[in-house]
Amino acid sequence: MKFAQEQPSPLPVQALEALLTQYNDVRLRPSLVAPHTEGAGNQEAVPERATISPDDRLEHALAELREGVAAELLELLAQVSPAYFETVVLDLLHKLGYGIGRADLLRVGRAGDGGIDGVISLDRLGLEKVYVQAKRWQSPVGRPDVQAFYGALAG
Repeated sequence: MKFAQEQPSPLPVQALEALLTQYNDVRLRPSLVAPHTEGAGNQEAVPERATISPDDRLEHALAELREGVAAELLELLAQVSPAYFETVVLDLLHKLGYGIGRADLLRVGRAGDGGIDGVISLDRLGLEKVYVQAKRWQSPVGRPDVQAFYGALAG
């Protein structure tokens, strides 16, 4: 009650920020998302770090970490040998649910042959198969590329 009597109305931005953050020892980098300012009029906008909840801060920090790990993984995959990259793609597809067991994945061909890089058997008898071609492209895959893959299947 004493605090409310001592402070002018409305609270200055500095006092509001001090109230919201005085027990926080950790400060994250400012979010990339612009804060919402609804009907602020001519008052100063409250800094985002003072209005974001601890759960939201953790969520933003986790998103930053995930983005960093994803970028690092892509960079590492761009540097591995073509044969290892094809194996990683087959393993990833297996983890996504393709094939019954690891033995159902078959790496075929060789790096740079322009053909099929792997075959995944979806059933025990090997009657249903998924053919895989692994590429490390930075740009979208167009029709000529898909037609070349289809031609490799026909061959």
